[in-house]
Amino acid sequence: MTRYNIPIGSRVNERSAPRRAAPSTFLVAIGARIGVPATLGCLVLVLGWGAGPASAVDFYAGAGQAATTPPSAGSVANDPALGPCGGAPFGQGQFALQEPFIDQNGNRQWDPGFSLTGAPSGPPEPYCDNNGNGHWDGIYADNNNGPVTTVHDDIEARAVAIADGRDKPVVYVSVAQIGVFDYYTDLARADLAGTYKDDADLVVSANHNESSPDSIGLYGALTTPLGVGLRSGVDEYYMNYLADRIASAAHDAIHHLQPAQLYASQAQGPIPDGQSGSLYPLLSGLSQRISDQFPTSVANPTIARFDNRVAAVDTKMGVLQARRPDGTPIFTIMSQAAHNQEMGHAGAIISADWPGSLQRSLDARLSGLSMFLVGDNGSEEDPQTDPPLIDNGADNNSGDPAIKYPQAQATGQRFADNVIAAASVGQRLTPGTVRLDRQQICVPLENNGFVALAAAGEFGRRQGYACDPSGNPVAPVPNGAITPTASNQFRTYVGYTNIGPDLQLIHNPGEAFPALMLGSPFGQDEESCPRPNPAVPTWHANGVFRLQVGLADDLIGYLIPAWAFATGNSNDPSRNPPGLFNNDSCYVDQAGHRHKLESESVGPTGANDVANRDAAMLDAQKDAAAHIAPGRFVLANGTYSHWPTGAVGILVPDAGASALDPASGTLIGAPGTAGFGGRAVDATGVFMDYDGEPQPGPDITTRGMMTFAENGCVAHRYYLDVFPRLGESNALGGRRADAGGPPNGDCTAPGAGGITPIGIEAGIRAGVLPASAAAGLGQLPAGRATAALSRRARCAGPGPRSAIAKRIRLGRGRLRLSGRARGGRCARVVRVSVSIERRARGGCRFVLASGRLGRRRSCRRPVRLLARGTSRWRLALRLHVPSGRYTVRVGAVDRLGRQERPRRHGNVSVLGIGRG
Repeated sequence: MTRYNIPIGSRVNERSAPRRAAPSTFLVAIGARIGVPATLGCLVLVLGWGAGPASAVDFYAGAGQAATTPPSAGSVANDPALGPCGGAPFGQGQFALQEPFIDQNGNRQWDPGFSLTGAPSGPPEPYCDNNGNGHWDGIYADNNNGPVTTVHDDIEARAVAIADGRDKPVVYVSVAQIGVFDYYTDLARADLAGTYKDDADLVVSANHNESSPDSIGLYGALTTPLGVGLRSGVDEYYMNYLADRIASAAHDAIHHLQPAQLYASQAQGPIPDGQSGSLYPLLSGLSQRISDQFPTSVANPTIARFDNRVAAVDTKMGVLQARRPDGTPIFTIMSQAAHNQEMGHAGAIISADWPGSLQRSLDARLSGLSMFLVGDNGSEEDPQTDPPLIDNGADNNSGDPAIKYPQAQATGQRFADNVIAAASVGQRLTPGTVRLDRQQICVPLENNGFVALAAAGEFGRRQGYACDPSGNPVAPVPNGAITPTASNQFRTYVGYTNIGPDLQLIHNPGEAFPALMLGSPFGQDEESCPRPNPAVPTWHANGVFRLQVGLADDLIGYLIPAWAFATGNSNDPSRNPPGLFNNDSCYVDQAGHRHKLESESVGPTGANDVANRDAAMLDAQKDAAAHIAPGRFVLANGTYSHWPTGAVGILVPDAGASALDPASGTLIGAPGTAGFGGRAVDATGVFMDYDGEPQPGPDITTRGMMTFAENGCVAHRYYLDVFPRLGESNALGGRRADAGGPPNGDCTAPGAGGITPIGIEAGIRAGVLPASAAAGLGQLPAGRATAALSRRARCAGPGPRSAIAKRIRLGRGRLRLSGRARGGRCARVVRVSVSIERRARGGCRFVLASGRLGRRRSCRRPVRLLARGTSRWRLALRLHVPSGRYTVRVGAVDRLGRQERPRRHGNVSVLGIGRG
């Protein structure tokens, strides 16, 4: 097996990071594949990689590709499908890798001779079952279109390899298939190691192309009324060929590794508040279709006027570009949560659909290789140009490739425009460890239909698994032994890859709904069935950039949060009778939401298992600033909401609380929000999206808020889990405004202390970074320190200060405090808050806006009362407290978000309250 060694002088500039106990090194013996002696091959590589200054080496990157279009009949030497039937009267029809048959009607495809949905047409044509699997192995099209008749445009596997110079390379291969089961991705890894002698970590992601050879078995001969073939549509000879093609593309990428810098960017278009329907704006000149399905949308026709708001979607386009030290691209990846099925509904054809158009357009306009990498595409259907090129755009039902392909082509080309624009402002990634963490897990087969199909061998060589009590696979089980009560589990894969400290690629082995991977605005009162809420993997990540990788190393169907999983609609349960799933008795949505995709899933438990294991793995490298906690968004009138739109703050209750209390918990306000009622905010923050990136305001992708320390670094990321029930009857008071702006996000040491920094583009949009920080794009993230230091130098000096007037008035149960405050350099005071505490055993009790003492809590977490005024402030309270010694602390906050610290004199005073 080939080992890899970086040449002397080309060491990667790596930030301190954990290393493997026994790291692989890599030396690419390119001569091994072309007949050159290995030592000469090594020499060639060392000389090639030694070029250029070592300081330009952040990573190593390479790209490769291999055609996967089924080869034409007679073009494959020693075609394994031929067996003893390689001559007349047998033939293969149009394609190689098909078992020979006697073409009695001359249509160049094997005919089963009868139909389960129509009139018999005669006996089945004779064929040679050379592998003895009981069905004809041939190239079937997806979507029950029958055997493939035409290659419209070629399909392929595209690969990118990334390495840090110390660990083995990580390779991602995106292949134009509807899905590739675990058995076949294992086969590709075995080919890479055995045939091509490469020691690398290979991740295979099918891009869910539905105009490719049937690789999941559902679309073979004798289509049943249920929409699946009675016989598997998997051609084992083609699948072996596909595994080799995947390995070949990976090998090509590995053997083109070269010094590189990596740049990442994300782009998204705004979704208007209240956006409804099956289409939403995506990027410039593009829109995205979604299924009428909960929880991607509210999808509830039982609510007046049919609530169909878009709710939980992945709106981001991710771009990753590897560049040579001279700036020319090696590869460009586009990550998007989307289907590509337009051409899959245009007959029995082969086509790369819109991703093929995207890749060809980028290849023509940029140097290097481009690749589409599918994201969390569950219920995220085909995108289309806006306006569409043809009637109904991607949803055109003409079935004519001549009509449908121009739309697919235009969509791909428009994506290419957006990719090039995003790549031009990419942020250079910090060098660091490149490492794949992948685990095998078992998921239960709760779909009785899948159990039957697996037992019948419909899924090709995919097998069930015997698993231990912890859900770990032990041994495969022959298909015929799979029953609803025995060995009814699949083995699958989960994991993620770190590309240095700034980028993480998070895997799911199916078509994960964004609600599963990114979270949603729905609570327990809106659940379809009473089932657990899984962890949200992305909230457990620590990368500045987080790309979702769908159908990674497997396909187990749609992955939907268990609580949102139902096979029937309460408004029409007759459409989905019980019995398809064996997990529990709940199959009708108890809240009336619409569903339609669950039948293409292993079941609700498997989705939760995937999300929980992904999250647990990501927790090994936590973002030190992240807090995942129950809570609610706060509206301007002081009431609470599951939905982020219209919010001006968040309230996170104390741990273990069953209700929201205006006098407790952590209250964060948006810029310009001083407090609610009599309570001051504990901190000013900005809203953040599902990736923990700052936003200029809340929208449907908002999942919480973030705050910043005085040094401009992230202090806290509050991911708001709105699912658990919390009492909401005790509202805050109405919002009180101040003149505060966004906090300062100019961190001079991004990533310090294990805290994830923010992206430059997102920071500028949110107003926490100055526009001058854009100069850091194209530089190391720490490069923005130049802009930060200049701003900090201008504003250096003491922060805001306040003082309590010497005379504190207390009489007839009323307390009157007053004083003065002044801002620090560059910023004036925007609010003053007062806390009044009484020491209690193990903590403090604070006076609330009602004038009463609150529950005991940590003295480090005061309840702040909002004073009136700024440079001259005052606070009046009617007290209802016991006698004793109280401490008054005043804190001023300036427009830059700097919080005054308590001092021994000036802003701290002791107050004695006597009886009566």
